[in-house]
Amino acid sequence: MNNKIQKLAEALRQAVIEDASDITTRVVVYMNSEGNNFEIIQRTPESLKRDSISMQNIKGVFIQ
Repeated sequence: MNNKIQKLAEALRQAVIEDASDITTRVVVYMNSEGNNFEIIQRTPESLKRDSISMQNIKGVFIQ
């Protein structure tokens, strides 16, 4: 990957971290010649407890 794409990818990562909700655990970006798609995965504290999972959100903070 060239330097420009790496810088833009890191800027996107930082923007996602800043703007994502506290229960966002993952953001998947798909790009092709026809466009792009963003998949945002969220887990509520209740669903994590039900599944006996301890997980950090995209900001690196444990969801409680």
